[in-house]
Amino acid sequence: KVAYFFTGIWYNFRVALTINSEERKVIIAEERGRIIGFIAGEVVSCHLPISSIRKVGYISGAYVLPEFRGKGVMRTLESEMVMFFQALGLKYAELNFLSRNHIARKSWEALGYEVFREQARKKSESLVKAG
Repeated sequence: KVAYFFTGIWYNFRVALTINSEERKVIIAEERGRIIGFIAGEVVSCHLPISSIRKVGYISGAYVLPEFRGKGVMRTLESEMVMFFQALGLKYAELNFLSRNHIARKSWEALGYEVFREQARKKSESLVKAG
């Protein structure tokens, strides 16, 4: 366990490997034995086929309980995940968030992430009828 100090409260972070893989990690933030947040990441192939970058670190999920937001918990979780990716020789970390989730955009941009790709969706009537 590694301990970090935020605004007068100790948060203990423990690291758990998922599916026993060297390319996946979940980092859990605990406070007094209660899980208050997590971040999950893994190595994936770059989604852009024209890119010279073959592998990236992908943050597949992250969350901090509302009462612990704004206290540096996610900043520390993200920093630990980036160090994991760097140890694997990766140069980029990527993640997705919904375009209308302005809080997520602001939060991730504050951690240094920049939007570099956008994705669009169209509802197909044939898919709606089939499903």
